[in-house]
Amino acid sequence: MFGFLFAYGIGRVYARQKARGTSENEFRALLRGRHIWILVFGAVRALCRCGRATSWAPTA
Repeated sequence: MFGFLFAYGIGRVYARQKARGTSENEFRALLRGRHIWILVFGAVRALCRCGRATSWAPTA
């Protein structure tokens, strides 16, 4: 599900930027910046949760 929504979002951003007349290099730079932030947030989240059980799991 995440992969589908991620790809759909990229497609929507591409269509919007193409309609505005953005060049291919500018679009790639935009996506690169967005993907770097996704990686940063994912890494921070992984580091914060390292060694802990998931908070949504029921306790026995």
